[in-house]
Amino acid sequence: MRKAFKMVAALGMVAAMAAPAMADVSLTGFYRARGYVTNTFDYGAGTILPSASTVPETSTAAPTAKSKSYVDQRFRPKFTAGDENVKAVGFFEIDSQWGDSSATVGRNQGAALQGDSINLETKNVYLWFKIPDTSVDFTVGLQNVTDSYAGVFMGAADAAGVVSNFKLEPVTFRLGYLIPFQPARDKSTSTTFYMAEAKFAPTQDVKVGANMYFVRDGGQSYNPGAIAFGTPGVSLFDNAVIPGGTTKIYMPGVDFAVNAGVAKVSGFVFGQFGDRTYFSGAAKTKISAYAGDLRADLNAGPAKVFVEGLYVSGTNYDRGNDKFKGVVTMDDFKFNSGSSTYARTDMVFLFPAVDSINTGSGLAYDANNLGLGVIHLAAGATMDVMPKTTAKLGVGYLAAAKKLSGNSNAAYFNFRNKSDMGTEVNATLNYNVTKGLDTALTGAYVFLGSAYDKSKDGSAAMDPKNPYAVIAKANYAF
Repeated sequence: MRKAFKMVAALGMVAAMAAPAMADVSLTGFYRARGYVTNTFDYGAGTILPSASTVPETSTAAPTAKSKSYVDQRFRPKFTAGDENVKAVGFFEIDSQWGDSSATVGRNQGAALQGDSINLETKNVYLWFKIPDTSVDFTVGLQNVTDSYAGVFMGAADAAGVVSNFKLEPVTFRLGYLIPFQPARDKSTSTTFYMAEAKFAPTQDVKVGANMYFVRDGGQSYNPGAIAFGTPGVSLFDNAVIPGGTTKIYMPGVDFAVNAGVAKVSGFVFGQFGDRTYFSGAAKTKISAYAGDLRADLNAGPAKVFVEGLYVSGTNYDRGNDKFKGVVTMDDFKFNSGSSTYARTDMVFLFPAVDSINTGSGLAYDANNLGLGVIHLAAGATMDVMPKTTAKLGVGYLAAAKKLSGNSNAAYFNFRNKSDMGTEVNATLNYNVTKGLDTALTGAYVFLGSAYDKSKDGSAAMDPKNPYAVIAKANYAF
């Protein structure tokens, strides 16, 4: 018996030594819950518009006098298996509103009392590998991609494709080919995106990037619910089905970051050039747009302070649609919502909050502001006020770069010779309970600008209340 046991043990050891080494498996991610008391937000994402009677499907309701409250939560587990040269990654998401049920129209299923409902989203599934003894790596599959422009064009977007990074000192390169949308195997109808970036870092305090992006859309993937441009005579807000056509947009640009000692200064500028050629033979739409951003981060005593300004060009719809001068974003195509995310100024209402869950709404949902462009100025300060407790203050201003001075659908914004959208003030108190677990209380209020005034010519019955929200958050990162 003992000899048999020893023999089995010896055979087991030999088999274990002969078998390939098992991959390391890890689980990371976060759980987050946010409770709201607000007169504006609802459980959904989109543009906050001033009149509930004209709210399109992708938008939230207008501010009202009555407060409402609800809690939404998100769990994102990320599984990684592999070693230093190769990893397989699966990243998933479970969202719900407390009290949600399968009978609630337009809501996620799978809350506590609906445990047998389907409520699991796939965020990323990809293979990452590095060629040994080189700086070259590849990410293949459904992955998260952000541009070099703070997400103005493409931010936190989940898209399938291949992205490669490599370095030739002192330059780092990123090359990518992505297919955000492909309705048929005939790739002529697809949305495809190409990117080439080169980051030059002559010193550790200076980095300059040169970037070229190209997006091609075959026409059928165009999203009429987020119209950025269309055939001549078709308004931005008609929500009409845009005739099929091929869109080609070239995007050259630069970004930079300089550590000047007292402050870190960073920014970017990019342009868009191209056209949309319609299958119907209608006159093509010429695209010519640009955006720029400048930011300074510095230490002011015990506080960390930032000041930032963003400009995104807009188009004048009253001059026809044969020329479009607003920046086109990935959200303007039939792609995932929230695939163009500008959130680094930490606004709550002006743009969707960076830590939002399903309540991802803002006066400008995207930085292109439905084609009207934006002028955005913001500043903020963060400092420790007690052990494990941090306070943050922020203020921001938002205006449209162009007005809808004579558009028949100006009821959406009432931008009749007015572009001032509003000024936000917000404050957050964050307490670190233990490693990985933080709680926070945020308050935000917006002084709406003249763009939302009640129309004086009778074309719109607006005049919404100023938006406000008090948000309690618990976040555990593991």
